[in-house]
Amino acid sequence: MKKKISFIITSLYRGGAETVTVRLAKHYLEKGYDVEIVMLLDKKIEFELPNEIKIVDLSGKTKSRIGRIGFWLKNLKKHFKERMPDVIVSFIARVNLLTLLSSKKCNAKVIISERNDPRYDSRTFITRLFVNLLYKKANVIVFQTEDAKKLFSKNIQEKGVVIPNPINIERIVDETHFDKNLILYAGRYSEQKNVETIINAASLVSQQYSDVRFELYGEGPLKDGLLKMVESMDLKNNVYIFDNIPNIQEKMSNARLFVMSSIYEGMSNSLLEASCSGVPCLCTPVLGSSIIQDGINGYIYNFKDSQHLSSLICNLMDEGRYSQLRRNSIKIAKDIHPEESYKKWDLIIEKE
Repeated sequence: MKKKISFIITSLYRGGAETVTVRLAKHYLEKGYDVEIVMLLDKKIEFELPNEIKIVDLSGKTKSRIGRIGFWLKNLKKHFKERMPDVIVSFIARVNLLTLLSSKKCNAKVIISERNDPRYDSRTFITRLFVNLLYKKANVIVFQTEDAKKLFSKNIQEKGVVIPNPINIERIVDETHFDKNLILYAGRYSEQKNVETIINAASLVSQQYSDVRFELYGEGPLKDGLLKMVESMDLKNNVYIFDNIPNIQEKMSNARLFVMSSIYEGMSNSLLEASCSGVPCLCTPVLGSSIIQDGINGYIYNFKDSQHLSSLICNLMDEGRYSQLRRNSIKIAKDIHPEESYKKWDLIIEKE
């Protein structure tokens, strides 16, 4: 009889936690599990999924926050009782709490996963209180980095394991064949991602290098405002704002640099994929920036400091400075083994 695994997530929009959920769901389907994904906020799906992965919509119709909590608790409990999963994996703090409360009478291994920086991801005092009370009841807590794990109490850390995001790397970039004028960003257009810093830096860079092209890929509530910002700064020939595309790794493999501008992160999937593909990266000092060795395979720049970012980019337009950075990035990428993340997940999911 197939083992049953249930993944609990807010939605299946293209985001970091959602991407990890889908990759893990596909991985365990291939390993012979009966796999389902339960969505709590929205039933829209932006990923291609095998038909064998069951989708459960528990988003409901009520708009009341209090009403939704009651609806989720009632229906998650009912669902777990009917399905009787062997393993439950949930993502994001509030979903983790709902999962822990709903699975108390379910004889399943419960694995919860922290996906962001808890200091800045807008969790309320009540959420923090329940995190401290309930997280220790999980069988395992997955953190993306050691630094993230250290932000929690000792009794939570004792249940914790560190597993970097599972990623799919199609190929390592070529050392000499790439678009020498392409600077790439991939991520949400939201306050957290602080894309305005990239656009301000692009304005400064374009004054020295008029052929440099910044291509931004993503979705989010600030997209229209960013488009207006590009227009008002007369950057239409240097900054291009696009929607998400499924083959972003093709763009990465052809880029000179990958740039991230987040105010906070757990571990950025796009930063991870870019660096593991061998693309030199410029990023802010968030929790997940530890994959970048400053001055070796990229550079760390100050939060919201478009002047600092622009000076780094301009310095790296010099082929002598840049070529060594790209060689280093490729060498480091070749020593990274993406399959190790899946092996670590296997250890905690399949351990009796």
